[in-house]
Amino acid sequence: MQSQQFVKRKLSNLLHSLLLFAGLILLFAVIGWVVSGITGVIFLGAFAIFMFLFTRHISPHIVLRAYRARPLAYDEAPRLISIVAGLAKRAGLPRPPQVYYIPSQMVNAFSVGRRDDAAIGVTDGLLNNLNLNELAGVLAHEISHIRNNDLYVMGLADMVNRTTSTLSLFGQF
Repeated sequence: MQSQQFVKRKLSNLLHSLLLFAGLILLFAVIGWVVSGITGVIFLGAFAIFMFLFTRHISPHIVLRAYRARPLAYDEAPRLISIVAGLAKRAGLPRPPQVYYIPSQMVNAFSVGRRDDAAIGVTDGLLNNLNLNELAGVLAHEISHIRNNDLYVMGLADMVNRTTSTLSLFGQF
Protein backbone atom coordinates (compact mmCIF):
# COMPACT_ATOMS: atom_id res chain seq x y z
CA MET A 1 0.00 0.00 0.00
CA GLN A 2 2.77 2.43 0.91
CA SER A 3 4.46 1.73 -2.44
CA GLN A 4 1.29 2.70 -4.33
CA GLN A 5 1.08 5.94 -2.37
CA PHE A 6 4.71 6.69 -3.17
CA VAL A 7 4.16 6.12 -6.91
CA LYS A 8 1.00 8.23 -6.81
CA ARG A 9 2.87 11.05 -5.03
CA LYS A 10 5.74 10.83 -7.51
CA LEU A 11 3.34 11.09 -10.47
CA SER A 12 1.58 14.01 -8.82
CA ASN A 13 4.90 15.81 -8.32
CA LEU A 14 5.85 15.13 -11.95
CA LEU A 15 2.52 16.51 -13.19
CA HIS A 16 2.86 19.62 -11.05
CA SER A 17 6.44 20.14 -12.26
CA LEU A 18 5.42 19.81 -15.89
CA LEU A 19 2.50 22.23 -15.46
CA LEU A 20 4.73 24.79 -13.76
CA PHE A 21 7.34 24.37 -16.47
CA ALA A 22 4.74 24.72 -19.24
CA GLY A 23 3.40 27.87 -17.59
CA LEU A 24 6.90 29.30 -17.31
CA ILE A 25 7.67 28.51 -20.96
CA LEU A 26 4.37 30.09 -22.06
CA LEU A 27 5.00 33.21 -19.99
CA PHE A 28 8.54 33.57 -21.32
CA ALA A 29 7.36 32.94 -24.90
CA VAL A 30 4.76 35.71 -24.67
CA ILE A 31 7.24 38.14 -23.12
CA GLY A 32 9.91 37.18 -25.67
CA TRP A 33 7.47 37.69 -28.54
CA VAL A 34 6.38 41.10 -27.25
CA VAL A 35 9.93 42.29 -26.63
CA SER A 36 11.77 41.01 -29.72
CA GLY A 37 9.75 38.53 -31.74
CA ILE A 38 10.95 35.02 -32.49
CA THR A 39 14.48 35.77 -31.24
CA GLY A 40 13.07 36.66 -27.82
CA VAL A 41 10.95 33.51 -27.77
CA ILE A 42 13.99 31.34 -28.50
CA PHE A 43 16.24 33.16 -26.03
CA LEU A 44 13.74 33.20 -23.14
CA GLY A 45 12.63 29.63 -23.93
CA ALA A 46 16.23 28.46 -23.61
CA PHE A 47 16.55 30.45 -20.39
CA ALA A 48 13.38 28.80 -18.98
CA ILE A 49 14.74 25.34 -19.81
CA PHE A 50 18.03 26.23 -18.12
CA MET A 51 16.15 27.42 -15.01
CA PHE A 52 14.02 24.26 -14.96
CA LEU A 53 17.08 22.02 -15.07
CA PHE A 54 19.19 24.17 -12.72
CA THR A 55 16.59 24.40 -9.92
CA ARG A 56 17.31 20.83 -8.81
CA HIS A 57 20.99 21.61 -8.25
CA ILE A 58 20.67 24.77 -6.17
CA SER A 59 22.21 24.15 -2.79
CA PRO A 60 19.86 24.64 0.17
CA HIS A 61 22.57 26.74 1.78
CA ILE A 62 22.35 29.32 -1.03
CA VAL A 63 18.59 29.62 -0.55
CA LEU A 64 18.94 29.94 3.21
CA ARG A 65 21.67 32.57 2.85
CA ALA A 66 19.10 34.75 1.06
CA TYR A 67 17.04 34.69 4.29
CA ARG A 68 20.10 35.51 6.43
CA ALA A 69 19.75 32.09 8.06
CA ARG A 70 22.46 30.50 10.14
CA PRO A 71 22.86 26.85 11.14
CA LEU A 72 21.77 25.94 14.65
CA ALA A 73 24.29 24.01 16.71
CA TYR A 74 23.16 21.24 19.04
CA ASP A 75 24.13 23.19 22.17
CA GLU A 76 21.95 26.15 21.06
CA ALA A 77 18.74 24.13 20.66
CA PRO A 78 19.23 20.53 21.85
CA ARG A 79 15.53 19.67 22.03
CA LEU A 80 14.84 21.07 18.58
CA ILE A 81 17.76 19.20 17.00
CA SER A 82 16.75 16.00 18.82
CA ILE A 83 13.18 16.28 17.55
CA VAL A 84 14.41 16.73 13.97
CA ALA A 85 16.79 13.76 14.30
CA GLY A 86 14.02 11.53 15.70
CA LEU A 87 11.54 12.55 13.00
CA ALA A 88 14.12 12.04 10.26
CA LYS A 89 14.90 8.56 11.56
CA ARG A 90 11.20 7.65 11.67
CA ALA A 91 10.76 9.00 8.14
CA GLY A 92 13.65 6.84 6.87
CA LEU A 93 15.79 9.75 5.71
CA PRO A 94 19.47 8.97 5.06
CA ARG A 95 20.45 11.71 7.52
CA PRO A 96 18.65 14.41 9.47
CA PRO A 97 18.29 17.75 7.74
CA GLN A 98 20.37 20.64 9.05
CA VAL A 99 18.26 23.11 11.05
CA TYR A 100 18.71 26.82 10.35
CA TYR A 101 17.64 29.80 12.44
CA ILE A 102 16.06 32.70 10.54
CA PRO A 103 15.87 36.07 12.32
CA SER A 104 12.27 36.97 11.48
CA GLN A 105 9.17 37.57 13.57
CA MET A 106 7.05 35.79 10.97
CA VAL A 107 5.79 32.42 12.21
CA ASN A 108 7.19 30.16 9.50
CA ALA A 109 9.23 27.07 8.73
CA PHE A 110 10.26 25.66 5.37
CA SER A 111 12.40 22.91 3.93
CA VAL A 112 14.78 23.18 0.99
CA GLY A 113 17.22 20.94 -0.83
CA ARG A 114 16.98 17.30 -1.78
CA ARG A 115 16.23 14.20 0.22
CA ASP A 116 19.93 13.47 0.74
CA ASP A 117 20.92 17.13 1.29
CA ALA A 118 18.04 18.93 2.98
CA ALA A 119 17.72 21.78 5.41
CA ILE A 120 14.87 23.16 7.47
CA GLY A 121 14.61 26.85 8.23
CA VAL A 122 12.75 27.96 11.36
CA THR A 123 12.02 31.56 12.21
CA ASP A 124 12.38 33.28 15.54
CA GLY A 125 8.64 33.92 15.47
CA LEU A 126 7.96 30.20 15.17
CA LEU A 127 10.30 29.31 18.03
CA ASN A 128 8.80 31.98 20.30
CA ASN A 129 5.11 31.33 19.58
CA LEU A 130 4.78 27.54 19.55
CA ASN A 131 5.15 25.05 22.35
CA LEU A 132 7.31 21.95 21.87
CA ASN A 133 4.43 19.71 20.69
CA GLU A 134 3.26 22.27 18.13
CA LEU A 135 6.83 22.76 16.97
CA ALA A 136 7.24 18.99 16.56
CA GLY A 137 4.12 18.96 14.37
CA VAL A 138 5.47 21.73 12.14
CA LEU A 139 8.83 19.95 11.85
CA ALA A 140 7.09 16.66 11.04
CA HIS A 141 5.24 18.45 8.24
CA GLU A 142 8.53 19.78 6.83
CA ILE A 143 10.17 16.36 7.09
CA SER A 144 7.23 14.85 5.21
CA HIS A 145 8.02 17.23 2.34
CA ILE A 146 11.61 15.97 2.37
CA ARG A 147 10.57 12.32 2.60
CA ASN A 148 8.05 12.61 -0.24
CA ASN A 149 10.47 14.48 -2.53
CA ASP A 150 8.16 17.51 -2.71
CA LEU A 151 11.07 19.92 -2.51
CA TYR A 152 11.71 20.02 -6.24
CA VAL A 153 8.14 21.04 -7.02
CA MET A 154 8.19 23.56 -4.19
CA GLY A 155 11.49 25.00 -5.41
CA LEU A 156 10.20 25.20 -8.96
CA ALA A 157 7.02 26.95 -7.79
CA ASP A 158 9.13 29.40 -5.81
CA MET A 159 11.30 30.06 -8.85
CA VAL A 160 8.22 30.70 -11.04
CA ASN A 161 6.83 33.00 -8.35
CA ARG A 162 10.03 35.01 -8.08
CA THR A 163 10.38 35.19 -11.86
CA THR A 164 6.84 36.47 -12.40
CA SER A 165 7.27 38.99 -9.57
CA THR A 166 10.50 40.28 -11.11
CA LEU A 167 8.97 40.44 -14.58
CA SER A 168 5.92 42.31 -13.30
CA LEU A 169 8.21 44.81 -11.59
CA PHE A 170 10.08 45.36 -14.87
CA GLY A 171 6.73 45.63 -16.66
CA GLN A 172 5.70 48.49 -14.40
CA PHE A 173 8.72 50.49 -15.51
